[in-house]
Amino acid sequence: MQSGRRLFLKNAALILPAVTFMPSSLLKAASSKRLRIGFIGTGTWGRQYLEAALSNRQLDISAICETSDTARRDALKLFNAAGYTKPALYDDYHQLLSNPALDAVIIATPADQHYAIAAAALRQGKHVACGPIMGSTLEEHRHIVQLSRQTGKHYFTLDEHSYRPDLLAMTAMVKDGRFGQLESIYAGACSINIPQQENGYPLYPMALMENLLRLSDANKYTALRIEKNTEEYVVKVKNPKSGKTYSSIRQGEITTICLSTTTGQQVRLQAEAGHSTGFRIKGTTGSWVDYTGSIYLQNNAHPQNVWESAAPHLRQYAVATTGATSLALSGFINIIQNKSHHLPVYAAATNSVITVLAAKSARLGGASLAFPDFTTAS
Repeated sequence: MQSGRRLFLKNAALILPAVTFMPSSLLKAASSKRLRIGFIGTGTWGRQYLEAALSNRQLDISAICETSDTARRDALKLFNAAGYTKPALYDDYHQLLSNPALDAVIIATPADQHYAIAAAALRQGKHVACGPIMGSTLEEHRHIVQLSRQTGKHYFTLDEHSYRPDLLAMTAMVKDGRFGQLESIYAGACSINIPQQENGYPLYPMALMENLLRLSDANKYTALRIEKNTEEYVVKVKNPKSGKTYSSIRQGEITTICLSTTTGQQVRLQAEAGHSTGFRIKGTTGSWVDYTGSIYLQNNAHPQNVWESAAPHLRQYAVATTGATSLALSGFINIIQNKSHHLPVYAAATNSVITVLAAKSARLGGASLAFPDFTTAS
C-alpha cells in the first residue's frame, strides 16, 4: 500500500510536467521579494481572490480600486480580518495604474471592461491577472497579445475552475495512460455548481483542458463551429415543500461550441449558462462522466463495456490542494517570480476568443471558422 505522501507525489508528477499553472511551491522555491499587487474591482469574484491574496505571504496587497461603496467596505473588512494595513484607495483605475510601486494588478471588473483596463495596465508596465474574458473582438485579443510581447509583461487568466479536485484526479489518470489516447472532451458547468443566473456565461476549466489535450506548437485548435443537438443536461430544481435544491437530468436542445485540434481531437463546450451538460472525457480505452459519477476503463479480463463508480479512482489519483482560488493565484505568482519565458497571454487569448468565434459562427448559421494562431505575428 502506497503512503499518502508517496501517492501525492506520484499523482502530482503525472500532472506537473505539462502544466504551467500549478503553484510555485510545487515547482520552485519562492522568491523572497513580495509582489506588490493592486486590485481593480472588489465585487464577489474579486473578493474571492482578494481573500486568497491577503493570506499569501508572497504578495503585498497595497491598493484597491472600486467605485461601489458597499464593495469597497466589504473589501476593507477582509483587510481588517487579515490584520493588513489599510490599502491605498482609488475610484479611477488610471490613477491606480500610475502608481509606480505596483508590480501587477488583478482585474475583477465586469467582463466588458477587461480589455480597456488590461491594455492600460500593460502600457503602464504592470503584469495582469484577469478573469476568462480578454476582449469582445478578435482585434482586441490580438492587441493584448501584442502589448504583452512589446512590454514583456505577463497577461494571465485566473482560472479556478481548472483546479476542481475531480478534474485534477482525472488529469492524473489521463497522464498515467488509463484512458488511452484522448479523443474528446465535453465541458459544461460543474453539475454541483450550476450557475443560477441565466444571463451569465458558462465557464470552462480551459487551462486544465489545454493540459489534457497537450496543446502545443504541434497540436493547436484549428477550427470552431456552433451546432445544436438534443442532449441530456442537468438543472437545479427546488422542492416546493422542503425548499431543498436537487439536480434533475433533463433532455432538450443544447447549443454547443465544437472545436477541432491538429491531431483530430474533438472538444465540445456548453454554450449556455443556467444548466450543465457535465464534464466528460473519452479516450480509446476509457471514459468518465462527472454528473453521473461513473467511469469506464477497458479491462482485458473483463472486455465487456462495464461502467462503475469513479469514486475509488478519484481517491487513488487525488492530488492534495490548498483550494482552487489559491492555486490559480499561485500560478500567476509562479509565472512572474520565476521569470518564465513562456507567455501565458497566448493561452489566455486562445481560450478567451472562443466566445467571439462562437458568436460569429452562430451569426453565420453554424459555419466552421478557422481558429487564429496567436503565437504568430499578426
